Amino acid sequence: MKMTDHILDYLDELLRELLTWHKNRHVSVLVLINQVLFTGFEALGPVLVSSFLLGGLVAYTGRTFLTDLGQNQLIYNLIIMAVVRDVGPLVVGIIILLRSGTAITTELGSMRINREIDALETMGISSMSYLVVPRVIGMVFAILILSAYFTAMGLSGAYITFFWLAKIPFTDFFMRLTNALTAADLYIPLIKAVFTGLLIGTLCSFHGLSVGRAPTEIPQRAIKAVTQCVLALLFLHGIIALISFSWEAA
Repeated sequence: MKMTDHILDYLDELLRELLTWHKNRHVSVLVLINQVLFTGFEALGPVLVSSFLLGGLVAYTGRTFLTDLGQNQLIYNLIIMAVVRDVGPLVVGIIILLRSGTAITTELGSMRINREIDALETMGISSMSYLVVPRVIGMVFAILILSAYFTAMGLSGAYITFFWLAKIPFTDFFMRLTNALTAADLYIPLIKAVFTGLLIGTLCSFHGLSVGRAPTEIPQRAIKAVTQCVLALLFLHGIIALISFSWEAA
């Protein structure tokens, strides 16, 4: 069987399991909770630091550049585009991929080598519903949570930078920011977060389960998972941004 067939079979089974996961007694709630905690809570530090720095950097460079052009009012649109809508969701996805995505591939690969997955299937427990589905769903929930924290901290970094540069009151900053917000700025990051979680969880789990019997396959599969996920994330975010801009321009 070709590699493409394996991927298509895997996606077909995963989709069916996701649609009926709440009815499946083999879905491990404990695995789901642990995935949310590992991805969402333990990755909070690097996400908050990167979001604060991004918000501050965009505010500083944007204000300096746009002031020279006499377009100060556009700085809030720039902050929203960078922190909330486009750059922010992509940064969260890459951080989670490098930290939690590789962990999923490595963990499932180790279980495959140690024949733990074979033991589960011998007992009649589906590895897809017991191991993969909770990790994919947990990844989606965790990225949604982290995206909200990223946005809040990024906007905080932007405001602190504004206050440091021009002593702008918070109420002034908040009102101008909300006036620049549109409905698309709220639902597009949610769409990106959901699809990012599905993509990372799906590809990393697939490569983990694809490990054979040699321990050397684990790092090879982890590298493949990261490479494919990065390319897929860039493509996904680019397509969503292109579609959203086309709708708004219409």
